[in-house]
Amino acid sequence: SFGKRLGLAEFIRFTNDGGNMLVAADERMSDFHASLAKQFGIDFGSQGNARSRVVDHRYYNHLGSADHAVVAVPIDPTRHPAIIGPAGGGDNGDSGVVLFSGAGHSYDPNRPSLFAVLVGRPTTYIRQDPASPLLAGGRLALASVHQARNNARTGFVGSTKLFTDELVNQNVSIPVSDTSSKPARLGKSANSAFIDELLRWVFQEKSVLKITNVVHRKQGGAEQPNHYIERDRMHYQVDISEYDGDRWRPFEANDVQFEAIMLDPYIRVTLNRTATASPASMGYAGDIHLPDKTGTFTFLTQYNRPGYTFIEDRRIVPIHQLRHDEHARFLSAAYPYYTSSLSSALGFVALCVLFLYYRDPSDSVAVAKRHAATGGDPGKSHASNSGSGAVATGSANTAPKYNKAKKKN
Repeated sequence: SFGKRLGLAEFIRFTNDGGNMLVAADERMSDFHASLAKQFGIDFGSQGNARSRVVDHRYYNHLGSADHAVVAVPIDPTRHPAIIGPAGGGDNGDSGVVLFSGAGHSYDPNRPSLFAVLVGRPTTYIRQDPASPLLAGGRLALASVHQARNNARTGFVGSTKLFTDELVNQNVSIPVSDTSSKPARLGKSANSAFIDELLRWVFQEKSVLKITNVVHRKQGGAEQPNHYIERDRMHYQVDISEYDGDRWRPFEANDVQFEAIMLDPYIRVTLNRTATASPASMGYAGDIHLPDKTGTFTFLTQYNRPGYTFIEDRRIVPIHQLRHDEHARFLSAAYPYYTSSLSSALGFVALCVLFLYYRDPSDSVAVAKRHAATGGDPGKSHASNSGSGAVATGSANTAPKYNKAKKKN
């Protein structure tokens, strides 16, 4: 009990405020510890019952009291290298095996914020109560950690004896393989290195990331614009650092991505590593062709990987359409339409020329016949035409008057 003013809600509020904590308990843990663990997806089963104690009848430490409940569990540095890496055991001249004596727990492997950093061997097991199934192997967790969305870290270890000098300084003697029954001395236990790695991670002295600088500009430009034009080519760079307990150093990865989002991602590209002016950061850059879409976009860099703190950078950037005088004069996709329009115009001009200057050959033959009939005299042809017109159009009284006037003259 922690007193009336320090209950379960206060611990949850502490985590929500970004606090880090390590919870260690054994098979005699209280219901409070079990309830607190359940808030993070960890189930210790029946508490206060010796049946929840971890047992291994093969890989127990054959030295000391030869208690089958002091199990020897190897550290797998490839399981979660950002949490318990090679420095957690094996690289320090120790056996690479952790001696554990306490309670195990089950965990939800589908929860992305929960990581089991120390799990049992296939021969390691517990039976939480007679009605529950056997919990063994990789499903049996001995130490787990949780990282919330606000990067608050919490660790749960089902053994207080793991932190004692008795197991830290104890030598390990276990069978070296599954086919051998004779134990062999492997050296000192890796409890000290495991505890150091676990505490450094829980209290954010390792695997802590931060974004130090973000730059985006048009290719060839020097300043960051207030907006872009659709289909612009942009240069984007983000600098990331990692804290290793002593100093900030460049963070190296090959899966840092950039996204341009407007409800849905229009662009998602993996950035390439590049050197920066700062020795404490690593740059990730890429040349990006912006989409042919106008609107308000979010330039997003988000890096969520197991064991590392979550980092995110969002920049709201509008993308405008081209002005009326910025469009291309000719579009290659419109060449068929240009051709059809030009052919229509040329056809119209040809039709006008033919209509104005084309003469039917039959009309030329008729004109030649008339010339032949008049002997080639244009005046005669004109008089003939005028006379015939007078006869055709004149009245009966006109001709006598014309004749009389002619006689008087």
